[in-house]
Amino acid sequence: MAKGYASFSKKGEGRALIELARNYTPENAIREFVTNSIDARLDKDYADISIAILPKSQRVMITDNCSGMDFYKLDSLPRKIGESEKDGTDKRGEKALGLLAFGTLGRSMQMISRPKGGRSNDYNYMIMQLDEINKTLPYETRVLSPSDVEKNFGGIFTHGTRIIIDGVDPHTIQKILTIGNLKKHLRMTYNPALKAGIVDLTLANYDQKGNTHTEKLEPIEYQREGSSLLLDEIIDIPIKNDPNPGKLEVCLFINPDALDDKAAVYSKDVLVYRSLAELTEFSRSGVWASGKISGFVNDRFNKLILGRLGIDRQRNAFKAWYDAVKSLEDRIRPEIESRKNHIVKKKDMEFFRDMSNTLEQIWRDFEKGYGHYTRGKAGVLTPVVGIEPTDIRHRGPREPQVPTPPVVGRPAGPGAFIEEQPGVIVRVVPRRSPFPFRIEPRDFPNQEMDLRSKMAQMISPTILINTLHEDYTRISSLKNDPLFLSYNIDLVSKEVAYYEAQRILKEAKVSVNSEELARTALDMSENMKYLFLKARGF
Repeated sequence: MAKGYASFSKKGEGRALIELARNYTPENAIREFVTNSIDARLDKDYADISIAILPKSQRVMITDNCSGMDFYKLDSLPRKIGESEKDGTDKRGEKALGLLAFGTLGRSMQMISRPKGGRSNDYNYMIMQLDEINKTLPYETRVLSPSDVEKNFGGIFTHGTRIIIDGVDPHTIQKILTIGNLKKHLRMTYNPALKAGIVDLTLANYDQKGNTHTEKLEPIEYQREGSSLLLDEIIDIPIKNDPNPGKLEVCLFINPDALDDKAAVYSKDVLVYRSLAELTEFSRSGVWASGKISGFVNDRFNKLILGRLGIDRQRNAFKAWYDAVKSLEDRIRPEIESRKNHIVKKKDMEFFRDMSNTLEQIWRDFEKGYGHYTRGKAGVLTPVVGIEPTDIRHRGPREPQVPTPPVVGRPAGPGAFIEEQPGVIVRVVPRRSPFPFRIEPRDFPNQEMDLRSKMAQMISPTILINTLHEDYTRISSLKNDPLFLSYNIDLVSKEVAYYEAQRILKEAKVSVNSEELARTALDMSENMKYLFLKARGF
């Protein structure tokens, strides 16, 4: 029997380090170095960080004006991967693995650093490379003179750190690390820091001709047309077994017209989740998954998992954070529902008014085929299938002075005619009313939540559409989409056909063939849908 501790072999260690170095996306590799710069800002003041993309030399260069490192600290970095002085704290970088992120971008990384207030004018230097053949990460450290830095490493700087990554794939530079993509990614990643003024981020792109395009990033502006501030405050959160409360910064906006706004999650000013709805706990939230809320929540006490792409859920800090966000959800839900219902009802009413106008247009043609029933002298209930004006028939030569009586059994005058029984022709005055039903969107009560629609007898017969039914809410944003039109005309035509069938049964004085009536009602529903969609151009 043997006991011990699992460990890497020399070769396995190198392979694992290379795998870790390739474990980032290009954007997130940039994020690792920018975040390190923000952590190193002096006196908690602000960090001035520039990111330069140089396509011609296949190089990425990141420079900050922060605290910098002396030679001893820089020299120890490659020998202490995974070991950090921040270990056991809630500070960023406690895993000490971000240094490896250069392997996602290029083949080598050079680090030049100079501490503020250092006694020497020299710069401390390290180069690390990916050796995929031998599965190793060889490095070298030394000291550079100011003239070396000026000539070969992008120019001198008073203090701070510069990262130079070489051997970046042209595809990565041309398709991923563009100014547009980086601007969008970095603004989103560091928005609380940009908003608070603790970081200045500048992007620079040097094209093949040597021209330079630079752009300073501005924070995301959530308050735009249609949106308004909901909350902007810092909340103290008690954490179990921690004497100091955690700080949660909350900046939220509401836009009732929005469909896909998101409230992002940050920890210590750096993005963790693009939306609270990404967390399983909030994926079905009527607030965070509503698409109406933008802004962010930003904590200063959570610990992140490897790669900084998620919160460590096993800690008391996360449980306190979850309770605080859940409390926020309950707090703002009434405001969300109030504003959302107002705008939804307004838009729904506009849609159904437009729908009723179309039904007015088709109703007369619809009645010709399926919408009119009559009862003859014998009490037989029969659908009228057309309108036929009656002329006056004469016998013999036409004598204007002495009109010939009409044919027996066929009354004179315009109208719809049916032959109720052999030899008995009955004229029926057709109904020429407009669409006789109202359509209204309504929130159905809980006990009727399974109903998509129903007919109600109000001032006039009214078709009520359940706006809380899950099928309706799922497609309610698609007001001009054939799917939403089809869904609602299905309901309206069904209710109209059922209403007419019930009316026929109620008014009939003799028995009605139920099978034939059901078939007629089904045909009526299908014909109404056909005429409606045709009138709408589908």
